[in-house]
Amino acid sequence: AVRAARPDLLLLALGSPKQEIALGRYVNRYRPAVAIGVGATFDFLVGKQKRAPRWMSSAGLEWTYRLSRDPRRLWQRYLVNDRKFARIAWRAWRSRSASQNSLTR
Repeated sequence: AVRAARPDLLLLALGSPKQEIALGRYVNRYRPAVAIGVGATFDFLVGKQKRAPRWMSSAGLEWTYRLSRDPRRLWQRYLVNDRKFARIAWRAWRSRSASQNSLTR
């Protein structure tokens, strides 16, 4: 059905990692369309999911807010499957925090 519609833009909102797997597996079938994984964007836009407070989002902590709001669904994704992501996020947060501290001195 998607191929028959011949879209110019394809937005996949399946969540991670499903949308990334689908994009990698099927993106060539939809060319020349541009395909983008948008995760929970539509849920935020229609008010199904609430966004994190601005300070959390700015600090790169939106994922902790989402985890606290829906732990049953997200705990394994964030805390087990995404351990590598957690290490990267921690290093990025520490680096950002250190650079902000040096600017305020």
